[in-house]
Amino acid sequence: RIGSRAPLVSLDLLHLSVRTERQWLFLGDRAEYVDGPSEAELIGQTAVALVECNAALAAQGMPLLVVALEGHTANKEPVAFNETLSLQRAERVRADVLFAMLLLPTNSMSHAALQRHVLARGLGGSVKLERCVELRVLPPSEAQVAQEGVHGGIGAVVAVAAAALAEGEGEEGRPSGLSHKPKYPAQVSFSSSGYTDEDAAPPADARAAYGRELRVVQAGALLRLGEPLSLVQLDLPNLEVVSQRQWLFGEGNQYVEPAEEEELLSQVAAALLAVLVECEAQGMALALFAVEGHTWHKQPKEDAHARSLARAQRVRGDILARLLALPAKERGGIGDVQLERCFLALGHGGAHGKGSLVELRVLLPAEAASLVLAAEEAHAQEKETLARSLATVGAEAKKELQALRLVRLEADELLLALLRQFKFQGDAAEYARPEEEKELLDQIANALHTLARLLAKHGLPPLAVELGGHTRNKDVSGETGNARLSVQRAQRVRQDLLLRLRALDAQDSSDSHLGNGNGSNLAPLLLVCRGYGGEEVLERRVTVKFLPPAQLEDARARKAREAVAQQASGTVGKALSLSAADKAEALAYAQTLAAVHAQALPELQRLKLVDLDLSLGQLQVRLLRQF
Repeated sequence: RIGSRAPLVSLDLLHLSVRTERQWLFLGDRAEYVDGPSEAELIGQTAVALVECNAALAAQGMPLLVVALEGHTANKEPVAFNETLSLQRAERVRADVLFAMLLLPTNSMSHAALQRHVLARGLGGSVKLERCVELRVLPPSEAQVAQEGVHGGIGAVVAVAAAALAEGEGEEGRPSGLSHKPKYPAQVSFSSSGYTDEDAAPPADARAAYGRELRVVQAGALLRLGEPLSLVQLDLPNLEVVSQRQWLFGEGNQYVEPAEEEELLSQVAAALLAVLVECEAQGMALALFAVEGHTWHKQPKEDAHARSLARAQRVRGDILARLLALPAKERGGIGDVQLERCFLALGHGGAHGKGSLVELRVLLPAEAASLVLAAEEAHAQEKETLARSLATVGAEAKKELQALRLVRLEADELLLALLRQFKFQGDAAEYARPEEEKELLDQIANALHTLARLLAKHGLPPLAVELGGHTRNKDVSGETGNARLSVQRAQRVRQDLLLRLRALDAQDSSDSHLGNGNGSNLAPLLLVCRGYGGEEVLERRVTVKFLPPAQLEDARARKAREAVAQQASGTVGKALSLSAADKAEALAYAQTLAAVHAQALPELQRLKLVDLDLSLGQLQVRLLRQF
């Protein structure tokens, strides 16, 4: 099977050995090759030998090889240093060999399976007083113990009991001149974030280690993409996603020409989705991406930071909208919540001196955990601020709100509690008795209108409201069907609320013209929908929640996915261009087209000069340039 393809590698399976004619050469006291390209030949031939051995074993119905790459380092430094360095070098070779094995056409194993059959150990100077990385085939009993010690993904902890690995060799039987530590360290580790158990590796080493893990992901992602992308380049070994041009913004976070940004956004979304799906397929933790905004303006530091963050949030939201619009099957089974957690928006202002731009990079797991914690703390503060604002206006509107017997403001919980629920027909998004729901809809609209008006009066941020649908049925097509039905029910409630809110807005405008002054105090009110299925509660209900600013971009991303509401955002104060009957018909038509659009999106994304706009009131094929 091997033939002449691996002259640098010789198999000696009788003695459980895979020998190489030369060694990998490393720099000084580091885990980096002296000359990386010159090591590719040895890496490739080692991969060929191991893959073909496994193919021959599989053909005979025998267990596949479990191979240990054993690093040896004998420096004057302390024992712990030697063990860590030897492990890092073994891990470096392991990552490259795994990458080469995965790409061979005769390999039939997934990356997760390969990880269990190619292990790495750092032995320091406990066995050999030289610097090298050797391959050894593990007998079944030893292999089982070694595999049970593997935790997690690439470069994960390898914990091996010394007694199982040095069968029959007690302390008194150890050769003289060697360390009195066990033949194999009881636990040696090198995590995916680049940290050992005792000390944190320098950031550069951590980045390099994680980058090596992502090499295999990059190869798989590029295969999934097929043709190279013209505007986006993946460079996962360096933890970067490089775009060939920048998003162009106006003064705020709005694009100068939104249509011209479609192709870049679509290509970025396609590239990042390929990475995430490949991570999922390889059994690895999903990669986490930072969308980082930079702004350099002659304005206060706080304003520059806010602007750069707003732009990063805009790009993040637009990328998420494209990913969330895809069917779950095309996302490799990655759920909505998982997707949203894979992207963080950061605003740096002018701190890094990069000018005005938005860039993407891959976060180290430890770095991501720190940023998520900081974001959660900031989010908690925003929730407290919003709760205080609602409590303030709620106290002022106490008499008005108390008159509404079907709703109750719970400011601390950021909730407008419904004291009775909507009743829908079976597995449909239509009310069982529409006439009976009018009172509840009227009271919800009155409560939201009152709160929005008072917030504007006090100069507070406008109100953003999430209508959450919850459905847990057995006779809908699984959790996906429940999620779809729950969002459709939330959309039905929003449609009816918008009609009532616009009527109240019109009344305020009329009062303003009559000199009553109420119209000037009306704030825009954003209504968004979310379908939870049975994620949160095992009941059929619609919830009304108030969203703090940090959740608005996620809400807008979900809103874009719905593709059935108005083109803008359901903002109160816009005149209806359709009658109620015409709007209902157009809404039903848009819902039908949205389902078709979701299925056709992968093909549509390849078309550079045309785009479909299926939002209500548009329903057109848009030409991105003219004849």
